[in-house]
Amino acid sequence: MRTFRRLLAAMVAICSMCVAVAGTGSTGGHGATLLNVSFVQDFPPPGWVGEIPWDVAQAKGFYQQNGLSVTMNWPPTPSDSMKFVANHTVDMGMSYTTDILTGAANGLKVIAVASLFDQDCGGVMAWADEVRTPADFKGKTVAIYDFPQTQLHFRTMLLHAGVQPSEVHIVSAGNNSTPLMLANKVAGADAAAPGELVNVVTATKRKVVFFPYSSQYGVPKRYWSVIVANPTFAKEHPAAVKAFVAATFKGLHYALSHVNEALAINRPISKQSALQAQLSWVQLKYYSFTRFFPNRPEGYMDTSIWQSYENFYLNNHLLPSSVDVKSIVTNAYLPSSSSM
Repeated sequence: MRTFRRLLAAMVAICSMCVAVAGTGSTGGHGATLLNVSFVQDFPPPGWVGEIPWDVAQAKGFYQQNGLSVTMNWPPTPSDSMKFVANHTVDMGMSYTTDILTGAANGLKVIAVASLFDQDCGGVMAWADEVRTPADFKGKTVAIYDFPQTQLHFRTMLLHAGVQPSEVHIVSAGNNSTPLMLANKVAGADAAAPGELVNVVTATKRKVVFFPYSSQYGVPKRYWSVIVANPTFAKEHPAAVKAFVAATFKGLHYALSHVNEALAINRPISKQSALQAQLSWVQLKYYSFTRFFPNRPEGYMDTSIWQSYENFYLNNHLLPSSVDVKSIVTNAYLPSSSSM
């Protein structure tokens, strides 16, 4: 448990998405032909600091250097990213383990090609003078988003703390948990570490604690922010998929060594203040940059972690059928060229 004064504004907007079809035809600065690649981001606008790796890669020309002309697209809702890649509305995108497994169990296939950020930065924020551990949620009102995975993660956290979910008054967080906290209507609320919490802790002097949805609190490990590709596109353009992954990680590396420049690139997209952007980046780095297997190539995914979380989801009736994770997870497109 940690006390924080960091978080970014909530990301809840709906936008129509523009469509680009993959193919050759674009010309680079030296006359070289670039492969057109359409990419869908993970959230509707406005953007957030988690998009910095590809924002930077695009702005600094890393995709072009790798032979790609990348078109960035916004999804109408977060869950649509995986659907658009599966339906080949776009070639590649960002998605999450929960959406990938749910889609696969319902016949929507993508290939998970790299984990951009291994660890989830989601969890529950709470007033420090009311809650010291998740066990203290007993008898209190907590706002949780209506997404199945967040409902499951919070119930799992409570059970791990010895509290029955029925002993907590769980209400919907709606589209943004921040107002409920600031109005003192709840003792705790669903949040992202580099997300809603910044609004709360920068708007009040009251201290806030944060409990991540992690194995520390009973929630199984899972890969969080995952680069996915349409299977047909990956089969036809394997070098392009590998080049995209490499350029995106180059964007992340550049951001880590040029933080202010990276935030300046992202802020017109995320619509954050300079302070919000800085604090959000710190929180994202703290929670999500640690690798499960630091000695493996960057982006590496262990199928046993996928399988464990698939079992967790299946056992809690959030999947209609089991998923063969080995058929949808690969390390063949990592910059190291290793398929592991």
